[in-house]
Amino acid sequence: MIVQPKRQRIAGVVAFTLLYQCGLAALAITQNNYEFLYYSAIQLSCIALLSIAHKRIHYSISILWLLSLWGLIHLVGGLFYVPESWVAAGESRALHNFTVISSIKYQHIEHFYGFFLVTWVSWQTLCSIIHLRYQRRLMPSFGLLLLCATSSMGYGAFNELVEFLVSRVMGNADITGYEDTAWDMVANTAGVFLASITIKLRNL
Repeated sequence: MIVQPKRQRIAGVVAFTLLYQCGLAALAITQNNYEFLYYSAIQLSCIALLSIAHKRIHYSISILWLLSLWGLIHLVGGLFYVPESWVAAGESRALHNFTVISSIKYQHIEHFYGFFLVTWVSWQTLCSIIHLRYQRRLMPSFGLLLLCATSSMGYGAFNELVEFLVSRVMGNADITGYEDTAWDMVANTAGVFLASITIKLRNL
């Protein structure tokens, strides 16, 4: 079996990510959706930071693809709208308000998926740093998993802070409110919890 060079494989992720970023940005401009451009700028900043970290950490190619997919899912949620026949909560019919089942919305699934990944990224980062410095392989003890879990939840809290700032600057009341934030945090925590269990089971 021929193994492709790491740089070539990563180039595919980079090309895919930049392609949908540019395409969706063009769509947002035609819709006068300047809130999207704010989120897109934040995502590009996160991508830049991840690229810097990747040069040292060497994240798995699967994680990079899944993170890129998360970015796409997140941006699409604010740009596309659901038909009138679909159930949607909130003041707009944006995809992120689409009610999948009961009180669970599209954005909750996106949060669950995203912070599952963030926890996994935190674990890969910790393992790589310890291996580089001490040539040791980490096993997922309760303490180490708790460290990764709380780190991921901290990123989730920062994400809610960013959304709050957007709502103040852009005047978007659709993402404000205690209940909306609380459900997002519940989805984040569920993703973090499942990721922690999965990491533990994979490394028993």
